[in-house]
Amino acid sequence: MSLYEEADAGSPDAADDVAVQCAGILADHIDAGTCVSWLPQKSSLSRYNLTACGRGSHVLLLIQTSFPAPATAAAAAPRLGFPVFRVRAVGPSGVWRQRVLLCSASLSLSRLELSHPGTHSVEVVEMYPDLSLCDVRASARAAASTTELPPGSPPVEPWMGFLSATLPPGSPATAPTTAPTTATATASRSFRNLRHARSAGSSGRQLAPGGPIALSWSDAPPRLNDATMPSSGPSAGGPGEGPAGPTTEPEPRHCGPYGLVPGRWEWVGGWGRAARAQAQAIARSCVWQPKRPFEAFATSCPHPDLQFNGSAAPLRWRARPQQAGAAAAGPGPGAAAAGGPCEEPKLKEFDAKACLARLGVGPSRRRLCLRGDSHSRYLAWALHGWATGFADPALHDCRGWDKDAPVSDFVAYLSDPWADRNLTAGVENCSVTIVNNGHWPASFQTNGRPRNPKDYGERLKAWLQPLEALHTAGSARVVLALTVAQPLQWRRQAAQTQDWRTEPILEQYNFEALRVASELGLPVLDLWGPSEGLPESAWDSSHYYWKSSVGHVLMTRAVAAICS
Repeated sequence: MSLYEEADAGSPDAADDVAVQCAGILADHIDAGTCVSWLPQKSSLSRYNLTACGRGSHVLLLIQTSFPAPATAAAAAPRLGFPVFRVRAVGPSGVWRQRVLLCSASLSLSRLELSHPGTHSVEVVEMYPDLSLCDVRASARAAASTTELPPGSPPVEPWMGFLSATLPPGSPATAPTTAPTTATATASRSFRNLRHARSAGSSGRQLAPGGPIALSWSDAPPRLNDATMPSSGPSAGGPGEGPAGPTTEPEPRHCGPYGLVPGRWEWVGGWGRAARAQAQAIARSCVWQPKRPFEAFATSCPHPDLQFNGSAAPLRWRARPQQAGAAAAGPGPGAAAAGGPCEEPKLKEFDAKACLARLGVGPSRRRLCLRGDSHSRYLAWALHGWATGFADPALHDCRGWDKDAPVSDFVAYLSDPWADRNLTAGVENCSVTIVNNGHWPASFQTNGRPRNPKDYGERLKAWLQPLEALHTAGSARVVLALTVAQPLQWRRQAAQTQDWRTEPILEQYNFEALRVASELGLPVLDLWGPSEGLPESAWDSSHYYWKSSVGHVLMTRAVAAICS
């Protein structure tokens, strides 16, 4: 399930809505001209069959799961939930994590839209072979906390396969279809018909030649530096800059500072040499490995431009708002309008001195206050830099930020990773308070007792409720920031795991945060979207520096929320 899906996840009809969407997508691709299959051998708990079908400019990815019988009755263990997968596409159309629909216990699907010709790599990762949101700890099969890989741990190889999808120039667009009103049974029946029609038993073979999209599977990313393809591709302006090159399209409106704003990472200047090199470097998501006991993670996933100099990287975040209901826009004034193109605000558009003066922020006055875990601390450093013109030398070396907050006349940070401190203390000295909590309740810090999403939501609401009356009365301005995504780490991928800060868990935390914000009438600052598609931008396996590709977007969004 994606945070940006159109169905209201909190409605009683949400499950049936998903089943209807599954059936509609399958019906749309039932006569697909090209299908290929792949049989990964990555899990001892389940067996998978990956099938990809192309139609027009769309690719339908189906993941069929079967559960082999245990060798002995003693080895049998009840299943707790469902397998959970991660799908990310990298290619001329950009870089983005694609929503995966869980249609039934044995069928998941994902549909990708390729907007530009050329070869794309679609990475499929098994995040959890058996995940229950009602019992997160048991789902992850927690063991004793450790920094090193425990003896006998399986290889940290979560990849199930890589799909090469090449869209030739001039491929026809797929006409939309109306979703049937049937549910999961129709989805499963449609999948069976598709498999029988396309004989998906062979591995990595194009079964129906002549289709518009060339598809093939492998256990490694395809080559993305094919210079024979057109170099045109999506372009976007750099941090603080406008779109690259002239455009005949009307100038889009700015995205609202609050609410959900989905999008994807796109290439500056098109699908040129720099874009192809960067795409190849991130086609396989890196798994961070530990360095030595009780030390920080080794920088085993180096992407210097993405992590420390985003303005030099060929990727820029481009918002792609969808047609969605008011619930998806989020509460509060200035919520992102549903549907229609919009541009992310540029940092240079906000006059720091004028904004801070209007808010009464400065020496011997009030502060911009941030409350939460280390990600709030990093955002505090970024806002301190913006308020001071980035003149503080400490702003240009983030290696000490994990312990020290900025000493600033403009920003105040209060560490509260467990959401158990009184948020009203000193709030009269804050012009705007940005609060965030979500990583420690799912981390090894819980000593093997991570909070299930519902528990997280209840504690978050109790933490925020004291501010509700102050915010409603206008005596305190409060913004709830969503939790950011994190890169893959061995501690979260190995079978003997002790950390649950993975996209499936953190995304469910964000669902709960949206529900709580709606109930309390608090505006939401979306920090999830830019980070979920490009976690390689984290410099230390966790945090986003303000100079990084993701960090710059997060800082700019925070400034827009403060100054709006």
